[in-house]
Amino acid sequence: MFGFVLSKTLLIILVELGLALKLKFFLIFATPVAWSGYILFVDYVNFKITKKSTIFHSPLKFITMFFLSIIMWWMFEWFNIFISNWKYFNLTKSLTIRYIGYFWSFGTILPALLFTAELFKNLKIFSQIKVFRLKVTDKLLAILFLIGLIFLFIPIIAFSSRFINLAADSKLFFWLPSIMPFSIRKYLAAFLWLSFIFIFDPILYLLNKNYSILAEFEKGKMEKFLSLIITGFLCGFLWEFWNFWAQTKWKYFVPILPELKIFEMPILGYFGFPAFAIEMYLIYHFIRTLIDCRDGAKLY
Repeated sequence: MFGFVLSKTLLIILVELGLALKLKFFLIFATPVAWSGYILFVDYVNFKITKKSTIFHSPLKFITMFFLSIIMWWMFEWFNIFISNWKYFNLTKSLTIRYIGYFWSFGTILPALLFTAELFKNLKIFSQIKVFRLKVTDKLLAILFLIGLIFLFIPIIAFSSRFINLAADSKLFFWLPSIMPFSIRKYLAAFLWLSFIFIFDPILYLLNKNYSILAEFEKGKMEKFLSLIITGFLCGFLWEFWNFWAQTKWKYFVPILPELKIFEMPILGYFGFPAFAIEMYLIYHFIRTLIDCRDGAKLY
């Protein structure tokens, strides 16, 4: 058992030693190295339970997951322009090294979330929990989708209120700064993190119920939902733990109770991680459904 733990957590151990000794490589690449070790560890634990490893038995699936993770996180980086909730510090001057760090770090996000959610599912922690069966109708799907679109555009609208002078006629939008002022954009992160859940779950319900949380609620189950919730909290805690000790890191600008922090993240910010885990899961399986990527065992 000791040999197993040691071999599968070697990268994590190296990160901890490197940070303690203040070795430059680990101060810069703490996040991607630690998460690479974490992904290998969780995938191996899942293999011990199910005899299936995504990395070694379905390498194309893992590679697809890795590159989709990069694309998906870059989308959130773009949305951060509108809400200004986080920023990177102590980045290397070399753009080549910087982008290696970006691609490596961003590529670990989705595998870490999906492998962890798979682990909780394999452990069957929430398999016996039953709830009232939700009646899913076309009207409900349409309402949720519309809510998602509104949530998605709220931060964009607030951001744009500062630039109404660029419109063909700024007087067309004279009302915008008073209704949605630029100053409130930092308070709108919750709309962003929830929007993709409302948008993509109704779509998945129609395209592929195997991956829809609404379809699970329709059966009176919560295993998938709760697994993703716990996954979000766990991965969020570990992201902030390793980030805190690194030199190249991100910091947050959460406007509500910013002084109450665990590592670099204000406490209220941790509640965004479960939503993030759910939406990453939904977006990934929406894309996989579209490209019909049938290359191995499914996570759910």
